[in-house]
Amino acid sequence: MTAGLLTPDVAAEIDGAVLCWMATSDDAGRPNVSPKEMFLVYDAERLLIAEIASPRSMRNVRQNAQVCVSVLDIFLQRGHKMEGTCRIVSPEDADFEELSAPLQEMAGSFEVRHVFEVTVIRLTPILAPSYVKHPERTEDYFRENAYQAYGVRPVDGQ
Repeated sequence: MTAGLLTPDVAAEIDGAVLCWMATSDDAGRPNVSPKEMFLVYDAERLLIAEIASPRSMRNVRQNAQVCVSVLDIFLQRGHKMEGTCRIVSPEDADFEELSAPLQEMAGSFEVRHVFEVTVIRLTPILAPSYVKHPERTEDYFRENAYQAYGVRPVDGQ
């Protein structure tokens, strides 16, 4: 296993994302991709994801612990694909309180029923093709271009 893939720089990028998508598959190999709103880098090896209402993800992880989680900053048009194994942490588990507490804080009134603890064994960058075709362009350029394309502006004026 490769240790320490979730460096502070990677963690900062992941923490800045709004959603992640967790891909699972059942024992017959049928895929499922599910968006998740509450997630965080716990340490250099683990990503935690709140399970609030994900019965299919729960069922699939119980059958096949191999998962892939993608996080993308739509304004920078880049992110990370994380592959690894997932453990379902239940309220009965000794470490549930510790692992669920920061997620529960994010979730507010929604109950974190379980925690998906993903041990990341492979990290791959996700880059829009324009990063390769135009390496001279800056993050500011990509961000401004995305704001125009989506017709949005940040609230804080960044």
